[in-house]
Order: sequence, then structure tokens, then C-alpha cells
Amino acid sequence: DEFGCSAAEYDWDNDGIIGDVIMSPDACPNTSSGEIRMMPEYTSFGAVDAIGCWLGDGDSDSDSILAYLDMCPETDLGLDVNEEDSEIMGCADNQLDFDSDGIMNDVDVCPDSAANEEVQTEGERVGCTLEQRLSMGDFDAQMEAYGLFIGIGAVVIIALLGAIGFFLLKSDDNVGSIPAMPLDYGTKMRESSPLQPPPGFAPVQPVTVADYTGLPGGGHYDQAYDGATIYIAPDSSQWRMNADGSFTRM
Repeated sequence: DEFGCSAAEYDWDNDGIIGDVIMSPDACPNTSSGEIRMMPEYTSFGAVDAIGCWLGDGDSDSDSILAYLDMCPETDLGLDVNEEDSEIMGCADNQLDFDSDGIMNDVDVCPDSAANEEVQTEGERVGCTLEQRLSMGDFDAQMEAYGLFIGIGAVVIIALLGAIGFFLLKSDDNVGSIPAMPLDYGTKMRESSPLQPPPGFAPVQPVTVADYTGLPGGGHYDQAYDGATIYIAPDSSQWRMNADGSFTRM
């Protein structure tokens, strides 16, 4: 050239290996600068080798991110990677966990879960907390959150129904245990001349009798709509049985 140098004498990348123009013997004419190579965080990549290449300029996972910049050097082939944020440069979603819940971003339905909250590890709401699943209307989450209260409520209802049924059965038993009035139609009543009331007066019947022996004979028992025992006399008068065994004319 105008300076008297041949192409084989050029070292454009300042890696100490001449031949950048004709690529021989420098196999890597675009080696990163010495300033980059000498940074403490990159010294692990070593020095430029005999053919002018530096390991920090490699790309072992073929994601187009140089090794010294690649924060995820083992990305699966063909996945899209981050090319802007230096902290996650070269990382795919299946290598990132933004909310640190143990669920990778590529399958995390809720990538912004609160820290230190337990999340679902499988199913349709993987990576979501119970609160997030409830906000989504997840039935399983509702059972987890309220299942105990539902169970207690069901037990209480069953107990109440059982108690009601028990009292109804006891009530039926009490009705069935009412002593029947002995009606001996085979015994001939003593014949006597009944007293005749004065003309224009009807005989006055008592309002209450102490027990069934005071009831007019020849009637029959029946049951009122409220379950009470009723005695119907031959004259169609009705007597209601009280709790103490007495009868009151209705």
C-alpha cells in the first residue's frame, strides 16, 4: 500500500496476530478489543490463541450473542433470546424466572407473582398464587380457599335436619301413645229414667272434664289438623284433649 505494507502485515483487531486482510494466519479478524479482553469479568476466557481467536468471541449455543456477553450460554437451538438487557443477554424465556417462583417464564401463566408466595406447579394456572387463581375464577382455588367452611356448613345443615327429623319422630310416637278410651259397647248401661229439663231449657254440658271418663259415651276419636286428639260425641260436640289428659269442649 502507500505505506509500504503488504496485506499480510495488517492487524486491524490489535490481537497481535497479523493477516487480518487476507485472513491468514489470523482466523478471527474481528476479535474483540484488548480493552474488553482485559476486563476482570472476561479474563476467564483467556488470551488470544495462535490463530488470532478469543474464546469470548465464540457462540457455543448459536444464538448470535458473543460468549462474553451471553448470560445463558447453553440456550436451546432456535429459541428467541434477549438482545437488549445486558443482565439477561442471550437468555430465552425457558431460562428466565422474573418472579422467582420456580416456574420459568415460558410456562408461567402469572409471571408477576408476589415474592415468597406458594404457586401452582401444574395445571392451567401454573405459576399463579391462590389469590391470583381466585381472581381468575378458578374452581379448584375456590375449593382450596373456602372448602373448609363449606364442609362445616354442610355438617351443620345435616345435623339440623337430623334433629328436626328426630323431633318429628318423637312427636309421632307421642301421638301414638295416647291411651285409647275404653268403649265397651257390650256392657248394658243401667236403665233409668233420665231427668227431663224444664220446657224451653237445654241441658248444660260442662266445659272441661278431668279425663276421658267424663266424656259423653258413644263417641269416637279423631285428629285435628295440628295433630291434637279430638273426641267427637254422638251429639256432634267436639272435645280437645289437653296435655294433662283433660278434655275441653270446643
